[in-house]
Amino acid sequence: MIAVAVINMSCALLVLIVEKTKMIGILKALGMKNISLIKIFVSHGGILLFYGFLAGNSLAILIIQLQNKFEFLKLSQENYYLDAVPMDYPLSTIIVLNFGAFIFCLIRMIVPSIISSKTSPVKAINSEI
Repeated sequence: MIAVAVINMSCALLVLIVEKTKMIGILKALGMKNISLIKIFVSHGGILLFYGFLAGNSLAILIIQLQNKFEFLKLSQENYYLDAVPMDYPLSTIIVLNFGAFIFCLIRMIVPSIISSKTSPVKAINSEI
């Protein structure tokens, strides 16, 4: 799942970079350093990641609470001792997993950001994208 998240975030960041090509060219022509450009796109990717993690965790908590209250996911009594799927949300484990996945995805956002910093200001400003 982390690999899928990294691929999706990299694609989203690359689309953002392509959309902002002229802005990148203008900023570089004005003298912005490559590291500053990388920081901008990594921080923007971090914001997108944060909202994605927030929405995903909120949805998971909602589903777990609904399942524990209404037991809509049933199990067959022939194969299992329980009649419904029990769900738990181990907070410490989830926090560690979220933190690790967030940091890993954030580090992987550096590669598309480096690609954006390698563009030539003249080519970026003249692009028709």
